[in-house]
Amino acid sequence: MRYGSLALSVVIALLVGLVAGLAAAPQFLASQRPGASTSQEARLARHSRFTESSKNVFRVYGPDVYRTAVAVSQLVYPGPRTDAHPDAQPGVAILVPSGMEVEPFYSEALAAAALIHHPRNGPILFTDPDRLNPAAAAELRRLNPTGGPDWPQVFIIGRISQAIEDEVKRMGFRAERITGADQYETAALIDERLGRPGHVIIIRGDDPSHGLPGVSWMAHMGDSPMLFTELNRLPDATVRALQARQRPFAVYILGPEEYISRQVEQQLQNIAGTQSVTRIAGNNPFATAVAFARFKQDAFGWGIEGPGHGFYFATPARWQDALAGALTSHLGGHGPLLFVSSDGLPQETRRYLEAVRPTFPDNDPTKAPFNRGYLVASPDIVGFDQQAEIDWLLESIPQGGGAMPEMNGGMPSGH
Repeated sequence: MRYGSLALSVVIALLVGLVAGLAAAPQFLASQRPGASTSQEARLARHSRFTESSKNVFRVYGPDVYRTAVAVSQLVYPGPRTDAHPDAQPGVAILVPSGMEVEPFYSEALAAAALIHHPRNGPILFTDPDRLNPAAAAELRRLNPTGGPDWPQVFIIGRISQAIEDEVKRMGFRAERITGADQYETAALIDERLGRPGHVIIIRGDDPSHGLPGVSWMAHMGDSPMLFTELNRLPDATVRALQARQRPFAVYILGPEEYISRQVEQQLQNIAGTQSVTRIAGNNPFATAVAFARFKQDAFGWGIEGPGHGFYFATPARWQDALAGALTSHLGGHGPLLFVSSDGLPQETRRYLEAVRPTFPDNDPTKAPFNRGYLVASPDIVGFDQQAEIDWLLESIPQGGGAMPEMNGGMPSGH
């Protein structure tokens, strides 16, 4: 009797599976027909992949901005801390508003990138303004930041509710809130907390597009806080922050005059001095990111004009990905942010990657310098075809006046 019941159960299970399979088959087969949607093809392609990284590009992302920040944090801080891996535990975690609910953009989150650097050493984590995001809470527990003599375990930045601060403290963490009446004052308070260093980055407080590349340098060096402006006017909080610092100091405007006006530039020159204000700009955000990657003045700027460097890639439409990825500029590839887009690799980015492409002499790839990249974007935003193009442009090729190697059957030769 016992075996009869078992046989009946097996038959029922097989019938249920057959019915489910038949129900799913039309949808699957439809996706194989000519004219199947790109999104269907992309989903099928993703399900057949065993890795989403490639030989020169490491892709890191989560299903939303909260878990993308966690993914970057886990990439850099795999943990747990041991004597063999003492850097696996950060000094701080930096909790910032995600911009995913009430407002589309919280500029004070970008200013928080200046807190990433040594000696604090910690990731950006996103939360909703009134509720601690569960993914961020879980990552805080996993990271268990050490804190330090002059900084807490958790910085709470900008428009985040007191209830979240209370919850963080109930979790057992020492927390410090930095928030002003608006984003301009919050950025000025971060600047003050860092001791008003001698370099200042100026971007728009209501538009992150041209200003986003600044977060990579802030994370990399930590000596260049970010202050915000309006299109045609310096807010009072920014003016006070500039006037409070010791001269001489250098001011760097990110973006063209259509983004930050000549009038604001003149105001900055009146405060800091004509020779102290420099504009770094392209005619669009992609070009501004390249201009910033190339720029160097004294101790400020990447100055990358050749091979042997790291980069990270994000879209200007997802400022959260660009901010979270800035951690790799400090504890990863130590390189600038370059922009990609959902529609394809921008020509400005492509030309720059071609210009700094590594080559090797004597047809010997063991002598090659290497470029590498982190792609902070999901495949739904930046596809694998674009990733493959970036990967190829980061690949070291034989010397020969910058010429591409001969192609045989679609594959590069010479390696």
